[in-house]
Amino acid sequence: MSGPGRLRFAVAEAVARHRLWANGDRVAVAVSGGLDSVCLLDLLQQTAGMHGGALSVVTVDHGTRPGSAEDADFVEALCAERGVPCTRIDLALGRDASEAGCRAGRFLAFEALDTEVVALAHQRDDQAETVLVNLLRGTGPLGLEGMAWRRGHYVRPLLDTPRAALSAWATWRGLA
Repeated sequence: MSGPGRLRFAVAEAVARHRLWANGDRVAVAVSGGLDSVCLLDLLQQTAGMHGGALSVVTVDHGTRPGSAEDADFVEALCAERGVPCTRIDLALGRDASEAGCRAGRFLAFEALDTEVVALAHQRDDQAETVLVNLLRGTGPLGLEGMAWRRGHYVRPLLDTPRAALSAWATWRGLA
């Protein structure tokens, strides 16, 4: 298989190589409704027989902008269409919430999930950005490592995947 179709095997191989979860583990896929997270869900569904995780979805409406509820509605509808259990968390942080405040609220909500791991859709371009930002902040050697494949029960199956490959996957699969 060539082209975008190979991505599913790369993701399944990354899950196994980095021991992101074990067969039968409950995997909550964090889905915002954006390209990266929708592709992550689709890829993990396509490779469920290879990675053995029991998939569900968690989506968070931070309540910080008009239209954020519609994003969460989209994710719920997507999950219903695909037969994937979905947990929606409404934080109602308000328009003045900072990015750091949103992140803290989101991760606090993730901690309450009854799951072995939470799969995040960070990809290779995010990794490069993280390293660059850390470098500009004057980080030490640890900051130059960027994001880890696994930190606690947070995993990143797409960390080797460029965003262009996810765009190609979405087109190939007809994902909204």
